[in-house]
Amino acid sequence: DVALVVLDATQGLTQDDRRLISDAYEAGAGLVVLVNKWDLVKSGAGHEEDVARHVHRQMALAACAPVITMSAKTGFQVMRGLKTALSVGQKIRGGVAHPQLLEILKTAWTAGPPPRDRGRLVRLKDARWVSSRPAYVQLDVSPRGSRLPPPFERSILKRLYAHPTLTGIPVKLRLSESSQKRSRARR
Repeated sequence: DVALVVLDATQGLTQDDRRLISDAYEAGAGLVVLVNKWDLVKSGAGHEEDVARHVHRQMALAACAPVITMSAKTGFQVMRGLKTALSVGQKIRGGVAHPQLLEILKTAWTAGPPPRDRGRLVRLKDARWVSSRPAYVQLDVSPRGSRLPPPFERSILKRLYAHPTLTGIPVKLRLSESSQKRSRARR
């Protein structure tokens, strides 16, 4: 249910690390990134928040993942990593309540509305959480057949990942079936 991807703090994010994160994301598994060998990194390397920002910038698919610095040798924060993984596993099974999901999405929509699609303003009508592997949010937008540009989708996902309920859960966005069918018919 949850992948714990262990990075070597002395090497940074390697190609193998990127592949593992990508595989976990595509499989819909929860994701926790552990940065090991923190005891070997110089004290000026920054704080855990800096490391998390760096990992999220280097690998967009890891944006949902909590990043924890640790040391297997000294035991520093090892238990925190395991507790976080258990928490992510519970969140995956629970999902997010409809009112809470709508609140997050409406806030994101008004903070940075999507560009117009074929000259029409795209509005969020409804959304629902679908617990599957991978989990996704079914968006019902108007007018029917509207498309959301990838930068706007990334902005929405970033806001979802920032919510404590969704930390560690890779989420995909899908337009409702009726939106997609009408969009195909117009092409």
